[in-house]
Amino acid sequence: MDLEHNENIRTYLDAVCSQIKWRDMHAQIRMELLSHISELVEEYEQGGTLEEDAVKQALDHMGNALELGKNLHYIHRPRIEWSIVAIVASFLGLGLFTLYSLEVNGLLMVKASSLFIRSIIFTLAGVLIAVGVNFFNYQNLKSFSWHLYIGTLLVWLYVLWQGPLYMDKPYLHLGFISIDFVETAPFFLAIAIAGIFADWDWDWHQPNCLLKAFTMLMIPVILALMSPSMTAAFLYTLVFLIIMRVSGAKIKDIGLIISFPLALTIFSVVTCPYRMARLEALLNPRQDPQGMGYMVMQSIEAIRSAGFWGQGFNLPAGTLPCVHTELIFACIVYSFGWVAGLAVVVLATALFIRILRVARLVKDRYGRLLVSGLVGMLMIQFYWNILMTLGLAPLAGFSLPLVSYGGSQLIVQLVIFGLLLSIYRRKDVVAAL
Repeated sequence: MDLEHNENIRTYLDAVCSQIKWRDMHAQIRMELLSHISELVEEYEQGGTLEEDAVKQALDHMGNALELGKNLHYIHRPRIEWSIVAIVASFLGLGLFTLYSLEVNGLLMVKASSLFIRSIIFTLAGVLIAVGVNFFNYQNLKSFSWHLYIGTLLVWLYVLWQGPLYMDKPYLHLGFISIDFVETAPFFLAIAIAGIFADWDWDWHQPNCLLKAFTMLMIPVILALMSPSMTAAFLYTLVFLIIMRVSGAKIKDIGLIISFPLALTIFSVVTCPYRMARLEALLNPRQDPQGMGYMVMQSIEAIRSAGFWGQGFNLPAGTLPCVHTELIFACIVYSFGWVAGLAVVVLATALFIRILRVARLVKDRYGRLLVSGLVGMLMIQFYWNILMTLGLAPLAGFSLPLVSYGGSQLIVQLVIFGLLLSIYRRKDVVAAL
């Protein structure tokens, strides 16, 4: 019984969809209504009714097409998750206010034009891009997953080969813009991996399955260690494993995949005096209080002396290195108190819980993998930065998302939230339809 081409049913479905303004839902709604109508027609035909009369009775049973369309429009209209927007705006405001206060009080030891003005520019640019991404159908990215993965690796190789060095790290130079591509590459790779794994069948009986996954993990890790950036290697590895697990891989398979990268990372730390010094500073910062242990000791002391309500912006200039980037959380706690530090952690945790709730609501497999990978990326950076300032994690280049000063990093973080909001808008849409 082919009712899809029945003129009366097509007219009815067209009338319903004419009331639904969001076209992305039309195909899915038409299929659901057609399935329901088919069940009714079959039921009437089993009672002895001719097909033409059965169709008419089924459509009468469905009700007025225009009224049904209006109801479905209300149910399926795209929504914005305002709680996420509000928390993101709060963190952006906190970051800008902190940078402004540091600048006007002369606490920044950076020889550059106004970091506050530049941060406003980066924030506005990131917000504008995020708004555009919010209205973009993220599902269109899936078909370009392999292109994005390979393209990211090719750009990374170019940066390693030709990129100008800044603090021993290669940058991507585009005219008057310099981009920290090494630290932003995990973002592009996360989008690519989510799209690739969305269609992945974790059949370990096929030898090439293990080899492909292993290769996809190792090539970026090796490029990150060559850059050199342990943070990029660490971040990409964890995000890769998160997406891998959510896509259906077993724990034992993940353990098998991670064994070699873990050994390579340990080797790169042990053979690099600078990285070993950072690890030793974590274990015993007092061993070298004027060297590698200096940042840890100063951060811990600033937090310890903050009190419940803070000491204001009267910290002597230069006391906290990287006060506008890696150690901005220590500055916030010192200035506003332990209560403010706890509020930041609670607010961020609430944000991540809210985003993970979005992941459970998304019907599209690719969307779920994207949310899992992107929120994992943000959580790693946020909690590592907090633990680092408390002396509970090794010093690394993880800034506090949305709060620390940053150019390309801040824009990428805002784009991530734009993607998350885009996924939430389309949480009821199934890509296959």
